[in-house]
Amino acid sequence: MTVAASIILAAVAGGIIFVLLDSWQRRDVTPTPTPPSPPPAPPEPPRRSWDFDDRRPEGPQDSLWSGWAGRR
Repeated sequence: MTVAASIILAAVAGGIIFVLLDSWQRRDVTPTPTPPSPPPAPPEPPRRSWDFDDRRPEGPQDSLWSGWAGRR
């Protein structure tokens, strides 16, 4: 019986200490004013794969066929 009573007493005392510490920590926190954030930038349109040439040059650049497909 003393074991059960000591467990209950420890649980109650721990709960009271937890509530006191929690309220003490919440009371010290004061909200700091934050500056207004700038308006969000408009979203950038999606880039499609055919909008840009991402090929890497292969081989020497002075050959006859170098860059022929990239010309318009």
